[in-house]
Amino acid sequence: MIQRITCYTLNEKEHLPGDRLAEYLVVKGLKGFESNDGTVNTRTKNANEKARAIADAGLQGR
Repeated sequence: MIQRITCYTLNEKEHLPGDRLAEYLVVKGLKGFESNDGTVNTRTKNANEKARAIADAGLQGR
């Protein structure tokens, strides 16, 4: 599974998300593929392809 995650600062005064800090593509293996794990910063060139490569490498290792 590949999911895009955005990290924000916490605006404690208003209890809302503040400024955007970073965004990552997180790769996690589902049941039977738990060893498939990794993250890619979305500012990295070809981030989607790198995340797919991590996911594919986890499938090859099974």
